[in-house]
Amino acid sequence: MTVAVDGELLGEVEPLPELWQVRFPIPADDVDEVLAVVDEASESLAAYEEEGQWVCELIMRHAPDLDELRWRLEHAIGEDVPAESDFTVERLAAQDWLEATRRAFPPIAVGRFWVHGSHVDAPPPAGHVPLLIDAGLAFGTGEHGSTHGCLVAIDRLARRHRFKRVLDMGCGTAILAIAAVKCWPGARALAVDIDPLAAVTAQTNARVNGVGGRVRTGTSDGYDRPELRRTGRFDLILANILAGPLCRMAPDLAISLAPGGHAVLAGLLSTQADAVAEAHRRVGLKLLTRYTIGPWATLVLTKARGHRRRPRVPHRSHFHVTSWAQKGG
Repeated sequence: MTVAVDGELLGEVEPLPELWQVRFPIPADDVDEVLAVVDEASESLAAYEEEGQWVCELIMRHAPDLDELRWRLEHAIGEDVPAESDFTVERLAAQDWLEATRRAFPPIAVGRFWVHGSHVDAPPPAGHVPLLIDAGLAFGTGEHGSTHGCLVAIDRLARRHRFKRVLDMGCGTAILAIAAVKCWPGARALAVDIDPLAAVTAQTNARVNGVGGRVRTGTSDGYDRPELRRTGRFDLILANILAGPLCRMAPDLAISLAPGGHAVLAGLLSTQADAVAEAHRRVGLKLLTRYTIGPWATLVLTKARGHRRRPRVPHRSHFHVTSWAQKGG
């Protein structure tokens, strides 16, 4: 089907695919290692405790190769890898998966925000800012530790700061852009994702939340979109992606972020936080706060007001930003 967002033709995208769910037990001490090794093999991943046992759950767009998956795990955690009989594999029709996701998505409160799907009729608790989010095939409903951490960071920043120009990089559902413009009535946001379906979901969510006029959506592979490379364009950048792309894009982020601006980075495991913080320190950003929710970390950084040096990028290789729009939750 052909997809366009705000008049921008995004091209042809495939119909909603069938999906595969894989579940298997993991040792509690190995949660970080398991998530790190399986994230690129899945569209969505989660780890949670169930009746005293930690379980890893993956959503994949193709039939899983259990031999390869167990090989990856064996190299990460050694003899603790679960037996093949411990893996549960289920084929999910896309529509069944979407409906199951909606049913399983209860409203949650994160700071001042009350995140809920369209299936919830109850009014928000007094004093809370409602965020109506239906994920579709895009990531970001507030339940995942990375999205949760970003909402906490936005809530805390709103107590002391005012932002006007917001970028949501790898936006998924655009939950972060929507939360930002609802926090700061004078703000406008640009929400971009490499996935055209995520851009469509983002546009829909902005409209149903009454902020369609203040959240512009589109596609971009990292900062390749020309307007994203203007020096000092944004005073708040939100990026809930993955540790690798965050590190590689640090010079681009430093260019786009205004002096005195802030960045909220997530989608990384707590074991990866130091490396991500160091990559941004090298281009002039200072770590202010670190939030940890389960195995996930969220970093809040700032760019010094006197920092005007344009970061040098000797060679900028092309890479794809795999947003958490494609990583689920």
